[in-house]
Amino acid sequence: ELLYGVKEDTLYIHQYAASEAQWQGIHVTTQTNYPVDGRVQIRTTGAKTIALRIPGWCQAFRLNKPYTMHDGYAYIAINDDEEIILDMDMPAVWMQTGAYVPECANKLALMRGPVVYCLEGVDNGNCLRNVTVVPDAPISLQLDAPARLITISAAAIRVGIHDAIMGNLMSILHVYLRSI
Repeated sequence: ELLYGVKEDTLYIHQYAASEAQWQGIHVTTQTNYPVDGRVQIRTTGAKTIALRIPGWCQAFRLNKPYTMHDGYAYIAINDDEEIILDMDMPAVWMQTGAYVPECANKLALMRGPVVYCLEGVDNGNCLRNVTVVPDAPISLQLDAPARLITISAAAIRVGIHDAIMGNLMSILHVYLRSI
């Protein structure tokens, strides 16, 4: 019910995970490394239409079949035993935090696809409150395929307590953000 749903002859895919399911005469197999990458391969039999949810964070995607959009789903008319390939672009982007949590006011979060990344002291030293990212600087991604882990590197400035009082920028460094 969380991954798939069926209504009449339409198979709905709500979330993406490597899986296989069968019910009401419909069989579906999904292969993906999501959220490490945005490629999802789907093979199905028994359905006449497949509806793929396009997540709200996804600004650009490609499908190997013609589709129509309705209520956040891409509807695809299919023949039996067809493969559908969905490729969702997943660039790393800085997002402004909402005003609902006062402690997070005027902060940035780094997102890549559905994953929000965090800054950790293990990789970046103590006093993380003294680190300010440079949002216009390039962001680089490094994939550790066996661990299914993506490390993001971004430019930042660390301001020391003395320097903050004096208004000086202490140093430019690269921060490393890890998905959890």
